[in-house]
Amino acid sequence: MLRPANTLVTSYTFVSPLDPALDTEAEEELPDGTKKRTFPDRWQRYLDGTGECPVRAGEKPTVFTLRHLRTAERALLDRYVARAVSDSSESLAACIAAFAVALESVENLSDAEGKAVKAEFDVDTNGIYPVRIASQKTLDAVGHDVAVSVGRRVIERLSLGPS
Repeated sequence: MLRPANTLVTSYTFVSPLDPALDTEAEEELPDGTKKRTFPDRWQRYLDGTGECPVRAGEKPTVFTLRHLRTAERALLDRYVARAVSDSSESLAACIAAFAVALESVENLSDAEGKAVKAEFDVDTNGIYPVRIASQKTLDAVGHDVAVSVGRRVIERLSLGPS
């Protein structure tokens, strides 16, 4: 069962809305005989923590384990997030940086040839405190669009977490 944790202090899992294992085409028949796509409602329940991730039967999505960002990690993002509101390119950079800082581990990630990829990390020492970040190799394996989509979720949760 894939549900995001509703907690402010422990790690949480997340599946990108771009994951090909998601069941985006599922429909249900309504009483009047018309069909309705169920993905939007199921995805919202997943985001709210009240439902399972809508994955196709037999498929395994890439699951990211993320941590809430602490003070030192938030300081690293300040230069990006402060500009993210007005500049879309900075917004993308903020999302990727948030993803790189928050990533703890990843399951079911493979490269273009289908080989399993394990997350690797570097240490950013440019700030006051050293901060562990996802390596460029890991970012390349995840891909730009997925890193942005997961990073947006990290930023959405910034206001929820402890500082």
